[in-house]
Amino acid sequence: MIQRFPIPPSSGRAFILPKGNLVKIIDPEGSQVSDFVAISSLDRREKFDQARTRVNNWTVRITKGSVLYSNRNNGLLEVIEDSVGVHDTMFPCCNSYVYERIFKIPPRNGCFENLTNALNEFNIAPDEVPNPFNIFMNTSFDPNSGELIIHRAPSKPGDSITMRALVDLIIAATACADDRSECNAGKCKPILVEIKDSE
Repeated sequence: MIQRFPIPPSSGRAFILPKGNLVKIIDPEGSQVSDFVAISSLDRREKFDQARTRVNNWTVRITKGSVLYSNRNNGLLEVIEDSVGVHDTMFPCCNSYVYERIFKIPPRNGCFENLTNALNEFNIAPDEVPNPFNIFMNTSFDPNSGELIIHRAPSKPGDSITMRALVDLIIAATACADDRSECNAGKCKPILVEIKDSE
């Protein structure tokens, strides 16, 4: 059985993902990032870890065949399909601090607040929300200055990434709220999540 869950622009949703089940993150309109997190259902202190995922795969290019690792170096999810091949494991979620202090705009929620609100139903506190796997986010850095650079997400309408749960998980995903940088091509758009039972 396949369940489909739309995520409206600038919002987030959380789900139970049993071991063996598949989660597919789809960009319906193109150039839209989704911040994605995973937390073990068995021990919520174990959760997705950006740095260990980079090092254990020995690359910043996470794509088909890669594994998303936890803070305990255990595999949480395996990427089994990926039509884009460009995702970020360097940036934290956008958040109210970034919008108010860096972009100098009135108070608003970012992906951190949206993930926190979505995970609240599982009694996961804000400090327990890990830095995300930023799906479709296109980033780099200047080799001379070290400055971080955010490029336009390269995903086209209908592009997707599919991951298989290696353990029982609580997951959450956003339709990224950033309309200030090139991240989402200046416009916040929806994301579609599909969850498929193991066969």
